Amino acid sequence: MFRRFLAAVFAGVLSLVAAGARSAEDPFAFDLNDASTTESPWALSGSVEVRHQSYTEQGGELSQRVRAVFEPEWRHGRWLAFMQTTHEVDAAVDQFRAPYRGDFLQGFLRYDGDVVDVTVGKQRINWGVADGRATIDRINAFDLRDPIGNARTPSRRPSTALHVQTDLGQSQLEIAYLPFGPDRKLPEWNSPWEPAAFSELRQLRGADGCQAEIEDSTTPEGGVRWFRYGRGLDVGAAVYHGSLAAYRRQERVTTLGFEPVRATTYNLSLALSALSSSWRAEVAYTPRALAPNGRTGGLQQVIAGWDRSIGAGTYVNLQFYSDRFEAGPDETGATFAVTQEAFDTAVEFGFRGQVANRGQRILEGYADWNRTDRLHLVARWVGFSANAGTALEPYAENDFFELSARWAF
Repeated sequence: MFRRFLAAVFAGVLSLVAAGARSAEDPFAFDLNDASTTESPWALSGSVEVRHQSYTEQGGELSQRVRAVFEPEWRHGRWLAFMQTTHEVDAAVDQFRAPYRGDFLQGFLRYDGDVVDVTVGKQRINWGVADGRATIDRINAFDLRDPIGNARTPSRRPSTALHVQTDLGQSQLEIAYLPFGPDRKLPEWNSPWEPAAFSELRQLRGADGCQAEIEDSTTPEGGVRWFRYGRGLDVGAAVYHGSLAAYRRQERVTTLGFEPVRATTYNLSLALSALSSSWRAEVAYTPRALAPNGRTGGLQQVIAGWDRSIGAGTYVNLQFYSDRFEAGPDETGATFAVTQEAFDTAVEFGFRGQVANRGQRILEGYADWNRTDRLHLVARWVGFSANAGTALEPYAENDFFELSARWAF
C-alpha cells in the first residue's frame, strides 16, 4: 500500500509537469468551469535540515544530523490524505545506535464535514489551553530518544487514533480513541537522554538471578473533551483514560521492570481574554497516578498562566503549576518565555525555560531567522540543572549549543 501511495504521488507530480507543458504550448487552453485542468489534488512538500549540537560543559559533539522530511498529501473536496516521513543520518551517535534512522511520523485520512470532522490514522492531537504544559495532554507520548523540543515544551510523537470533532454551535465536542495506545519510543542504551531507571534495568538484564523486563503497553485508550467558545471567555472539560509511562522497582530486585500504570484524568480548563492579555487555567485530578518515589496514589494538578503582546513584537508568557501527589513528593514550578521580533518579523530572539523545586531548571536562549520563505536558521543554547532523584537528573550534564539550517521545498 505504501508503494502504491508513493506511485500515486509520483503520478500526481508528473501530471503537474504535463499540465504545465500543455499550458506553455497554448496559453489559452483552459476551461473556467473545470478546476481539474488547472489544479492537481496531489502535492509534495518537505524540508532538509542540517543540525550541529556540541556539549558546552563536558566537550564533544552531541549531534551531527542531516535530516530529510517528506510530506506528500492528497486533497479532493472535503477529503485530505497526509503522510510525513523522516530520514536522518547522525555521525555523532554511533556509540549507542546506528547513524541512520527512518521514521514514519504521520499518516492519516481526514474528512471535513459541515458539522463533524473525522480523522483516522497516525496524528497529533493537542488538548488543553495551557502553553508549554498541560494536565490532559496525554494522547501523544514523549519521544524519549530526543526529548528536548525546546526548554518549555518536550517533543512528542503522533499516535494512531480515531479523532472525531463535532461542532455544536458555540461549543465543540472531541472524541479520541487509540486502539494501540500512544506510540512510545524508548531512549537508546547509553544515550545522553537515557533516564537512570532505564540504565539500571539494562545493566541488570542478563545478570545472574535477575530477570529485568522492559516492556510497553498496547492496550486501547481514549478520552472525550468538550470546549465552549464565548465572548472573551472559553471553558472546557475533559476526561482521558489510558496508560502512564512508569519505571517501577518491585519489592524483589529480581522483578525490576518498566510497567505502565493505567490511570484516568479529569480536567477543567478556562481561557479569558481581558485587559489586552490572555489568562489561562487548568485543574485536573488523577485518582491513581505514579509519584516520583514509585508509589501510586491521587494526583491534583493546577496550572495558571498569563501571556501578552507588548509594544512592537514583544511577547511575554508566564505560567505557574503545582502537582500534588498523595503518595510522594510534590512538584511546583513555572514556565516562561520572553521573545522579541525584529526586521519585519524575519528574526525572533528570546529566552524560555522552566524552573521547579528540588533544583530543576531548563533555560534556553535562542535566535531564529527566517532568511527567506524557504530558508530557516537557528542558533540556541540550552542548559540544565537538577538535584539527584529528579526527572531532569539524567540531563544535568547535557548543556549544549546548537546551530541548524533548514531548507523547505
